[in-house]
Amino acid sequence: MTTSRRRVLFVVDAFPDAADPIDGVFLRDQAAALSRRADVGVVLPRTVSPRQWIARRGRPLRDRVYVAAPEGPYSAAGRLGEDDGFAIFVNESFVPTARATGRLVRARCRSLERAVRAFEQRFGRPDVIHAHGAAFAGETAVCVGRALDVPVVITEHYSFLPRLFAVYGDRLRRVYEAADVVCTPSHGQARRLAELGVARAVRCLPNAVDADTFVFRPIASPADGMWRLLCVARDHEVKDLPTLIEAAARLRGVWFELCIAGGGEYRRTRTLAAQRGLEGRVRFLGALTRGELAAAMHACHLVVSSSRTETFGMSLAEALCTGRPVVATDSGGPRDIVRPCDGRIVPVGDAAALADAIGDVLERYGEFDAQAVAASARERFGFDAFSDRTMAIYDDVCGGPSPAGGLRRERAGGRAIGDITTTVVIPTRDRPAALTACLESLRRQTVRPGEVLVADASADDSTRRLVESMGFPDGVAVRYVRCRRAGASAQRNVAIDRAGGEIIFFLDDDVECEPTFVEEVLKVFAGDVEGEIAGVSGTIVNQTLGTPSRLSRTFMHWMAGRALRRYGGRLIGPAWNLLPADAEDAVRAVEWLPGGCAAYRAAVLRRCRFNESFGEYSFAEDVDLSARIGRYGRLVNTGRARMFHRGIGSASHRQPRRLGYGQVVNRWTIARDVLGRAGWLDRLKLAALQAYFGAAELRGCLAGRANWRRMLPLWAGRVQGLVSVFCDVRRGREESAASCGYVIADVARESP
Repeated sequence: MTTSRRRVLFVVDAFPDAADPIDGVFLRDQAAALSRRADVGVVLPRTVSPRQWIARRGRPLRDRVYVAAPEGPYSAAGRLGEDDGFAIFVNESFVPTARATGRLVRARCRSLERAVRAFEQRFGRPDVIHAHGAAFAGETAVCVGRALDVPVVITEHYSFLPRLFAVYGDRLRRVYEAADVVCTPSHGQARRLAELGVARAVRCLPNAVDADTFVFRPIASPADGMWRLLCVARDHEVKDLPTLIEAAARLRGVWFELCIAGGGEYRRTRTLAAQRGLEGRVRFLGALTRGELAAAMHACHLVVSSSRTETFGMSLAEALCTGRPVVATDSGGPRDIVRPCDGRIVPVGDAAALADAIGDVLERYGEFDAQAVAASARERFGFDAFSDRTMAIYDDVCGGPSPAGGLRRERAGGRAIGDITTTVVIPTRDRPAALTACLESLRRQTVRPGEVLVADASADDSTRRLVESMGFPDGVAVRYVRCRRAGASAQRNVAIDRAGGEIIFFLDDDVECEPTFVEEVLKVFAGDVEGEIAGVSGTIVNQTLGTPSRLSRTFMHWMAGRALRRYGGRLIGPAWNLLPADAEDAVRAVEWLPGGCAAYRAAVLRRCRFNESFGEYSFAEDVDLSARIGRYGRLVNTGRARMFHRGIGSASHRQPRRLGYGQVVNRWTIARDVLGRAGWLDRLKLAALQAYFGAAELRGCLAGRANWRRMLPLWAGRVQGLVSVFCDVRRGREESAASCGYVIADVARESP
């Protein structure tokens, strides 16, 4: 494993400086946290229009490099190399007018390109460009990252996403689509992106808290009876301070002082406080530095937030690190921060509920274990926790191990794989010989599944008799599931309803697993302490993505809309699912999972099921399911869990024309309904993809490797499918497996 440090370049639109030490201060904390594990540079790519140039009295444009001191904002006095801080690059480019969007983007790209060169001179070529906000740091980072072949990560912090999308909607969606990874500080922010039409997986990356500043200090109930409440909120309508004032006015029988920290005049809030008779109880502290804010938290008993929208809630996480309980509205971010043992969460805009929650916390103040609250918050939001999560993301996009190890090491505190309950689901139909080899490979596993469900739609009882005759060791329950409806999707859905494991494996009946397959997949789940991984696939050793030719790579580039560093495991264009590459000792992030060698958390399968409208052959049902599940958690492929796929399924398809039709229409269904790629260009790309496949198959026919009789109806079915796609004919949904019914028979020993 390499011992070199990652080289990371932050691209930001705001950052604290001497003039405004508060603006974007959480970004400074993130850069400081990562600088312990990586070489970090922060870039502010700025543009200067003629009007701005005149306003600054003709001061010439220049590129400056600073270093961030361990404490305090950066300033012009700082020089790179004076201490062990991270580098800050402020690069300015001239733009003739600020009204031309294209010119602004190009000018910002020029600024970022010069910063990249300066960073490279100091540290070397960046491994990752990490932009904070799609507009406009992310847009700039994507353009430059694509040109330099450097992966791009975007974390979306912006609170007013609906307002932003109303102006830049399609433009922003293209930026999210082009990024290698999109993150949000909370699951609430991820849900907002999904509601706004961002159809891709989003990973949760909570902000970092400087636990060395916000240290734990105990405080007892007030001896004088005066409870001190603190709210950290600037003077903005989204903070909904009137609701907080109304709640404070409802605190009957409680002697308290409410301090509000933040920038602004608070005219409406001051007036309302006076009208409600709270003028002497409400104090406005103004904008505070981090040290002053920590001191204010140490002096208070409770931190309160009444916001309507929060992407995260930094002040709440900081308060918990000091050991102070919190009461917050359910505004998005707080749901990921505040647990029942940390305080209370109440509905947004409900002053009565907010007052009741404050009163309840103060009444039961002695029941809160302040030291445990602080320890848990440091473990969840401290610099080390943030660095671990972020370095794992960088490992995924870079395709190799880092000093942090990412997913390639078992994290401390992970579960033992023996404690994870598992179910293996195998759909089959009239192939007892292939099923025998699959079941035999499961018997040889170093870690055996707790349950095996065989979902059978055969015309006779040969599969049932086979399952009944298979002898599995004690502790493994083998169940036979008789399905009246044929089709991998329908049969798997029937088995899901009967599965009892918390991890559900899906195997094809014609695969043979290596002895460590189940164990290696469970290791990935066991090492996922945060529970972010929703699905894991193994590697099919005889079905992996090799090195594409230059022509194929050019075609993939066009289909993806950009050049990618790695195409293995990608889902590009109109649902073109590229096989994972064979990386024997790596765990890599992917965008879809092959259905014949995948495992999912049972919890996510309660939200997402296989699409039964895909027909009997269920072509791409695994792509559809995994792409939808990818919205709720991460998908990864492990090269250590290996299997062989005999691939007899394609030869058993009795209706090639129907299969060809499904290959086109099912891909279009995924592109349109899951990926949000339903434009005319997407239709043309789907047609081009069929031509690409057809050319390869034609070469096979000419070389004698393929059967003309089979290929001709397959191609005819694809043409029929393309006609439907260009007319956008929606196929009716077939009845679900639940309406068809099924019969269950337990045929083997179960563990007590």
